[in-house]
Amino acid sequence: EKSFLEIIEKDPENKEALNNLGVISFQQQNFERAIDYFTKALEIDPFHKDAILNYSALLKSTNRFYDSAPILEKAIERFPDDQEISQLLSEVHQMRRSRTKIAVLCLPGLQSFLGDIVDYLKTKYDVRTCYSNNNQEIESAVQWADIVWLEWANEMATFVTNHLRLPSKKHVVCRIHSYEVLSGYLPKINWSKVSRIIYVADHIRRIAHEVHLPLVNQPPSLVIKNGIALDRFKFNIREPGFNLAVVGFINHKKNPSMWIDILSRLVKTDPRYRLKVAGELQDPRYGYYFQNIIARLGLKDHIQFFGYVKDIPDWFETEQINYLLSTSIFEAFGYNIAEAMAMGIKPLIHSFPGAEELWPHDCLFNSIDEVIEMIHKKDNYNSLEYYEFVEQRYSLQSQLEKTERIIEETVEGVSGAAPSKGSRCRIPIQEQCAGVPTALVEYHRPEKNVIVTGIPRSGTSLFSVLLNTFENAVCLNEILYDVTSLPRDFAEIRRRLTVGEAIPNRYDSSGNLATDTQGGAVNVENTVVKEVDGHAVIGSKVNIPYLNQIQKILNYGYKVIAIVRDPVYTIGSWNSEKANIIPEAHMTDDDMHPRWRGFSFKVSDKIERQAQLWNLYAQLIWSLREKIKIYNYELLTTDPEWVITDICEYLHLRTPKEKISLKNMNVDSRYPDIEGIKEAVKKYCPTKDVFGYAYLDYQETALPRVSAQTVVDKFRGMKKYNVPQNLDR
Repeated sequence: EKSFLEIIEKDPENKEALNNLGVISFQQQNFERAIDYFTKALEIDPFHKDAILNYSALLKSTNRFYDSAPILEKAIERFPDDQEISQLLSEVHQMRRSRTKIAVLCLPGLQSFLGDIVDYLKTKYDVRTCYSNNNQEIESAVQWADIVWLEWANEMATFVTNHLRLPSKKHVVCRIHSYEVLSGYLPKINWSKVSRIIYVADHIRRIAHEVHLPLVNQPPSLVIKNGIALDRFKFNIREPGFNLAVVGFINHKKNPSMWIDILSRLVKTDPRYRLKVAGELQDPRYGYYFQNIIARLGLKDHIQFFGYVKDIPDWFETEQINYLLSTSIFEAFGYNIAEAMAMGIKPLIHSFPGAEELWPHDCLFNSIDEVIEMIHKKDNYNSLEYYEFVEQRYSLQSQLEKTERIIEETVEGVSGAAPSKGSRCRIPIQEQCAGVPTALVEYHRPEKNVIVTGIPRSGTSLFSVLLNTFENAVCLNEILYDVTSLPRDFAEIRRRLTVGEAIPNRYDSSGNLATDTQGGAVNVENTVVKEVDGHAVIGSKVNIPYLNQIQKILNYGYKVIAIVRDPVYTIGSWNSEKANIIPEAHMTDDDMHPRWRGFSFKVSDKIERQAQLWNLYAQLIWSLREKIKIYNYELLTTDPEWVITDICEYLHLRTPKEKISLKNMNVDSRYPDIEGIKEAVKKYCPTKDVFGYAYLDYQETALPRVSAQTVVDKFRGMKKYNVPQNLDR
């Protein structure tokens, strides 16, 4: 390297030396410097072949391959017979065409297990759902698709594989649950038309092979276990009690007569026992059965039928459920079991075939005597163990990632391309660290992406909404949680904006973007964002999960904005009633959210622990001050015009003309135990000073009131002048 630098010093236009320096920088993973050397070499000689190939290889390795198209197109005019340039140009053009289409087919009413999978696949592929029994609609979807996803091996799968034209290049994936296996459908399906089978459990695959022996050999199959999104369920330490719940359709498979036997036995031991049933009646015979047997056993005051319940987690809380009862004679999984465990509720599970492979053995029973004993044994109730079991075995993210891998393997079959082993370039091809699929590379614009993060309840959602008011900018609020797939997800959002497709975001009950994700009914909705194109600045806001992997995020090349708020009011907000669901609200030994179990606390008091946690993440944010942009909540709400101007300069956006007024919520009366919080902050939050919150270093007994403007002035001064560097105080 030193020799080449000496050559450049004497001969700045030596294209060979510049090219070689580019190769060295590439090998050192100094990509920006490598780009600089290669582009200088090509400015001197646009047809320098080594520089063309090396530059293209660099762009391909860093997920910017599409940017090499103009250089390659010019080069092929000069070297029309060059195979290496021709191959690279062919790959670039393929990116423009490659957009795998997936049709998800399911009979109406059976799509309840598809929501998360479809939403996830839509971030990677062009997905069309067909939840219909209309043959023309089904055929249209199949003809449109490259890959057909058949949900359930039932009448739909029979029709598609036997009656529709399925060319060899059209691949079919079929997911098998449970009822289809024992309902006579498997022999009716033309399995030679199916590329891959996904079973939801090992015991379902074993039974399917017993029922239809040819499936042992073909098509290829695998098991992908179901998963649940833990963040949708409020975990709490629960206790034994008298309220049992049953969740699900009322039919013979759920074995409802056992509910009555169990309840009758329990009521004889203690009249406080209650059974609460959430689910629709599917078999009218059970309606007459319940009416008769409940009256005969005198259980009218001990059982309650709620019918269909939309929000089961809220129902669990409202009805103060202590146990989830599952008496099914056959299940593939049992989402109601997993959801109850995620909330810390103990499940009581009848030992259906395969149950011992799915659920904790101390939650299984073989007889009514056993389940009665389990309920009466009060010391065998451990909410944390139930949560951890589901967390470790049934992660939604794991299910989605495994599903995506299957689709990616199938996509290779659609394109007919073998997995790439690297091209013949002068530089070693590096693995694409960001993992952006070829079809999305042209939408990979890390310099146009921004991360919004911060300590929870510091105004990051408010900031996210603010970004959405800027011209040609959008910000997703708590949508893209998986840091590993951020490059791919950002590229997919940019693709949707480019072609005018809907993108997800969080909206409140009034249909406005949510400035507070804990403030009442907040839902994720897909909406087409108008007047935004593929060159937009795209933001993604997530707090602790992003902070925990902030270095990885910075390595992606994104801009990062962090929001910090006065720790007194941040912690006050954590303890407010509406924020009770957030992990930061649960930090005592008997109510510890799993997120904090590995954290080494110096004290046992909840508020003092919260102060320690605030200080930890404040230190992290401050340590990154040379790499990221930091704003405080007080400045944002007191002088939004100044902040907006600064943001627009940072993100290269036009400053909006409209004035924006924001309300500062730092008011003592809004939060519980504010005096105790101030004392804890004074003791455990030394990092507050560098953010302009030094006013709490008081000596007087009475706590002084300091205006938001005082903090704003301190923060502004801190930004302009020297700031304390030492946090060891």
